[in-house]
Amino acid sequence: MDKLIEALGAPVSSGIVALLTWWLATRARNRQDQEREREALRGHADALIVAVADLRAAGTANQMLWGRWPNAAGPCC
Repeated sequence: MDKLIEALGAPVSSGIVALLTWWLATRARNRQDQEREREALRGHADALIVAVADLRAAGTANQMLWGRWPNAAGPCC
């Protein structure tokens, strides 16, 4: 009986180690994927912030440029 327990002990413990290794590897891979997604989202957010800032700057420049000149529909002098 002791030999049977010893014979089954090695495969069972190896199976437990293999299962734990698989679980840890899967968890680490999922964390890496999540981190990549976060970095991509941060990159998109930064690009959006820059685009909005560019549009605001263009709008401000347009308002400054056209706001000084008399309106074509309004009085001339």
